[in-house]
Amino acid sequence: MVDRKPTYKNRVLVTKEADGTQEYVTWEHADSPITEGTPLNKQNLLSDAAAAAVGLSADATPSKAFEAIGTSLGGLAAEVDNLKYVLVSLPASGWSGSAPYTQTVSVSGMTADWVPGMPSLAFYGNVDVTELITKTEALGCIKMITSAAG
Repeated sequence: MVDRKPTYKNRVLVTKEADGTQEYVTWEHADSPITEGTPLNKQNLLSDAAAAAVGLSADATPSKAFEAIGTSLGGLAAEVDNLKYVLVSLPASGWSGSAPYTQTVSVSGMTADWVPGMPSLAFYGNVDVTELITKTEALGCIKMITSAAG
């Protein structure tokens, strides 16, 4: 992508509809803006660094960058589709009695090479705010999850 470099900055050709005569004028914003706004230029649309980050050259256009990102996300989506989601419950009574506190959960079919993760809380239907806060705080206390066969 390349910035436009005019010979005559802010110059436009005006053609009068009534008689077809033309004259060159200088276009000037006279709207007394409260905020100027972000300039529309190469740096703000697709900087060289942003183009390079998605594997494109400095003359790439924003549409090419979106294509590159979409292709990349398409690969990510394929990886996400291969994830296995297992919902488990960790009852308060299941924790060991002394630090470091642990809890073992059995998951049928689990193998030692699974990489466990922990999503945010998932609730269905109406949720009491106090319950949400309590469960979010409890979830924040979990510091590590490991996997093993079964």
